[in-house]
Amino acid sequence: VISSTTYTLTGATTGSGSNSLATFVFVKGVTTIKWTVTDPAGNTSTCSFTVTIADDDAPSLVCKANQTRGTTTPACKYTAVGTEFNLISKSDNCGVTSTTYTLSGATTGTGSSSLAGKIFNTGVTTVVWKVSDAAGNMNTCSFTVTVNDNILPTLTCKANQVRNAAAYACKYTTVGTEFNLTASSDNCGITSTTYTLTGVTTGTGSTTLAGVMFNKGVSTVTWKVTDAAGNSKTCSFTVTVNDVDSDCDGVYDCTDVCPGGDDTVDNDGNSLPDCKYPPSYAQIIPAWKCGANKVYICHSGSTQCVNYSLLAGHIGHGDYLGPCDNANCNGWSLISESDTDIYSEAELEKDHVHELALPNVMEVYPNPARNKMFVKLPNHGLAPIHIQVYNSMGKQMFNDIFDLKAEHVVIPINVLEFPSGLYYIKATVDGVEQVKTVSINK
Repeated sequence: VISSTTYTLTGATTGSGSNSLATFVFVKGVTTIKWTVTDPAGNTSTCSFTVTIADDDAPSLVCKANQTRGTTTPACKYTAVGTEFNLISKSDNCGVTSTTYTLSGATTGTGSSSLAGKIFNTGVTTVVWKVSDAAGNMNTCSFTVTVNDNILPTLTCKANQVRNAAAYACKYTTVGTEFNLTASSDNCGITSTTYTLTGVTTGTGSTTLAGVMFNKGVSTVTWKVTDAAGNSKTCSFTVTVNDVDSDCDGVYDCTDVCPGGDDTVDNDGNSLPDCKYPPSYAQIIPAWKCGANKVYICHSGSTQCVNYSLLAGHIGHGDYLGPCDNANCNGWSLISESDTDIYSEAELEKDHVHELALPNVMEVYPNPARNKMFVKLPNHGLAPIHIQVYNSMGKQMFNDIFDLKAEHVVIPINVLEFPSGLYYIKATVDGVEQVKTVSINK
């Protein structure tokens, strides 16, 4: 007869009791159970076995849903704020011992505990969270963080601009960067800079307006900058090109028939300027006559005295009646050669051999010039000649001193690299300055 039945627990779980282990809680690990039975005489007998409790339950965790954010300025990235991308929850029956993350896609990297302060690149990044327990059980969840560049670029245009057209050109040619953007920027970088011209001047282009020709009137310049995400922004301003009266004859250049001549003279009353549509010799004004049946003409920038019978031929190939610069703003008068000199058409074509003498007056020809222009200084007194050339913006384009020991000099100036426009030529001799204007038309 058995009088008692008892047990003893050792190992992971300890304790003792009798009769039954029903509802006894065993902890994780190996527990040895030893049973002992005893009879009334005190005789005992034992047996034992082990109970191993293993943790095979995976942890649980909950990730955020997919997230979308915009870039922050000035960076082309997004910085995680606090716990916004951390796990919503995590748990394990035996306790979580490790929490880590892995980033892949637009952003890569690994870390633990928290994504606070983590910088995400533009594009889609996958966040994988992983939790583990002491037994090595683990579980994961994931979501995406999409970072979009929604920030518009910035740009600054020039204020509205006003320019004078180049002499006799009815256009203005942009000098360097004068009409370019003042500034442009974008947090992710500008990928495209373009312009559109509307109004009296039309066209499109990119990067710079240098060298673009604007017609007379009002043109609107619209600049547009775009970033890699397709965000764009524009600004605009106007360029007003005014017609000018380069030769001060009261006729604006765009309708000037005789550049450098006096278009207002209409001595025969036919509503056409005599300089290009000459009347009979008797009706030509006295200031344009240089002898019997002889008249002044402007030929390739130099004043010549020719027989009236040759006038039509000269006008046919681009000359005009009247001396060069006779409507000039400087207002100087001409001194004619001997009234008895008569030249043939062939003689007049020889390198200005019979140019009208203009003592103490500078001449610049041809006007307009293209590749080369000439500065003529008769009677300069053998003193050194200081020649300076400025563009319409006041920028010096040429500066040189010529010590030429000759009574009459003609100085060539290479203007091949000069942009089209109006230029001022200043000659200084013995402290006396003379200034002429000339247009360069490519």
